[in-house]
Amino acid sequence: MDNKRKQEVSQLKDALDAWCGQTLLITKEEDGDTDSTILQLDEVVVKEREETVDDYIPSRSLLLKGNGSVRSETAVAAPLPYESYEIPIEEIYESELGAADVQIVTDRARYRIVRNAV
Repeated sequence: MDNKRKQEVSQLKDALDAWCGQTLLITKEEDGDTDSTILQLDEVVVKEREETVDDYIPSRSLLLKGNGSVRSETAVAAPLPYESYEIPIEEIYESELGAADVQIVTDRARYRIVRNAV
């Protein structure tokens, strides 16, 4: 990861770290579908993995840890698996940090994270 990407990931992590203890609304838009997740944020971790043969498993991600529930456009709310929400960040095309929200556009999806949304 180049220095610009490292700095961008560090800024995202720092912004989200400041929101620990708060309730987040995470909206993910991918391939025409929108999913929403409510998460009580406990911890933010940048996870690095070895390169894999499977392109679906990201080599780098932001893990937002905490209790929550996920809802898709077609399904009712379900508990958040593994008590964490993973945002693959191998390729960040754009990120925007606001006072009450963070937006991240990656090669996979568009994410919007809003604090104290509930």
